[in-house]
Amino acid sequence: MLKASAVVRKGEKGESLRAEVVDASGGGILLMVRSVPSLVLGDELICDVSLPAGLELAIPRHGMGTVVRVDGERTAIQFNAAVF
Repeated sequence: MLKASAVVRKGEKGESLRAEVVDASGGGILLMVRSVPSLVLGDELICDVSLPAGLELAIPRHGMGTVVRVDGERTAIQFNAAVF
C-alpha cells in the first residue's frame, strides 16, 4: 500500500469520503474506502490525493473519473482527466 491518502467526492458538491491509496498510475487509482456509503460501479468522482512530505511519486494529485471496479473495500477509479 502506498503511503498516501485521498478524498473522493461524488460530483462538485457530493459527500467527501476518505480513502487510502493502494496503487496508482497515470490512468487510474485503486483505493481502500472504509467509509459508508460505499461507491458503486459507474459513480462519477472527483479525487484529491495527498502525499506525505518528501514522498515524490508520479501519480495524479487531482483527477476526475469513473468507478470501474468495486471489490469489498477496494475501489478502482479510471481517470477521465488528471493533474500531476
